[in-house]
Amino acid sequence: MKNWHCTVCNYIHKGDHPPEKCPVCGADKSKFVEVTQEEAKQIQAKKNQQQLDREKAMVEKARENNAGPGQASGSAKGAAEVKGNRSGKWW
Repeated sequence: MKNWHCTVCNYIHKGDHPPEKCPVCGADKSKFVEVTQEEAKQIQAKKNQQQLDREKAMVEKARENNAGPGQASGSAKGAAEVKGNRSGKWW
């Protein structure tokens, strides 16, 4: 079985021929190139690391955006301000 690499989105397809259309990004089969098993593993490992990096960045951003102790955050704070309630409570 061969490994086919979508050069648009890095999807790896296993089969005798590339798919007619990439199931991930929709690229035409002309965008696929045959790669070795080792190259396919390296591409997948890089994709996994990129996903981990994105998740870490999202966690850090969420931590930065969290309100400190005793403060309302997110929509509850917005609802309290809309009602004119300065206590930080939404009710």
